[in-house]
Amino acid sequence: MKKRSRRIPSRTVCIAGVVAVVVATFAVWLLNRPTATVATPVESHPAEVPDRPSVEAKAEAKLKATAAPVELPFGMPSLAMHNQSTDIEPRKVQLALEGNGSAEDAREAAKILSICKGANAALDFAYKMRDQGDTTWRELQKRTGVSAEKYIEASEDTMRRCQVFDTATLARRGELLKRAYDGGAPDAALDYLLWLNAENKQAVDPELLGKVQRDLRRDAEDGNFEALVALSQTFDPKLGASLVQRQAYKEARFRILAETAGTAAAMESRNAMENFERATSRWSPPPRALSAEEQREAEALTQRVVDAWRKHQPSGG
Repeated sequence: MKKRSRRIPSRTVCIAGVVAVVVATFAVWLLNRPTATVATPVESHPAEVPDRPSVEAKAEAKLKATAAPVELPFGMPSLAMHNQSTDIEPRKVQLALEGNGSAEDAREAAKILSICKGANAALDFAYKMRDQGDTTWRELQKRTGVSAEKYIEASEDTMRRCQVFDTATLARRGELLKRAYDGGAPDAALDYLLWLNAENKQAVDPELLGKVQRDLRRDAEDGNFEALVALSQTFDPKLGASLVQRQAYKEARFRILAETAGTAAAMESRNAMENFERATSRWSPPPRALSAEEQREAEALTQRVVDAWRKHQPSGG
């Protein structure tokens, strides 16, 4: 099997940094939290606003650490939609729903449906953040060079392109995610697990759930940054990580960021995550502290994850 690079593309770092994929895991937590007012465009569909900014297969040869990543509050990763309107290809979705194409084609089609299902909410949120003068919004514009008006214009275009999909079509995202996962599409475990936990209306076979959770942990322990972020950001046991594993994945995520985007970016990420944990502790108490033995286990796992990630990096600088 061809080895895939685990490089972190610069768009992922610049737009979302360490929380590039957290919108999905945030939403899993939101789905189960006590009722509370939280600023987010997520209606009730965790992976829809839109799908986490994806880690592109055609990553750049080397991450240029010219901008530290931005830790984003709920919903802000939807800003990555500013250049996604051209990716709304109805024909690609139609072919996938007819059973044509590869597992990766099915995952791409599911991503399109996810973007479209969250398009209205993402645009409303963008207007709100612009009109309220949100500081994170301004910082993100500074880091990415994408103005609020440009993003809103592109988001409106996305909404128009998405009008070809009716509600019934949007609701078929799950079957595409299953095909992608069953067919071994890269990174499909996270998408499918989030859907199983939050959107699936049928009883889930415990064996299937356990398998998908194991595959997600495998991805994380192979240095997949997207999986590391998802598993380290959430306290939700439905994602299948133990306290020791979560701590290891969290620390690995920061160390990888330090190597790719610099220590300042990693510290910014760490501080933002601590702020997030404090904010959410009102509804979801943080997990207990690890014992000394568990800390040693977590440190050993952290090192294995970082080593695995390094093996996927291009040699020669």
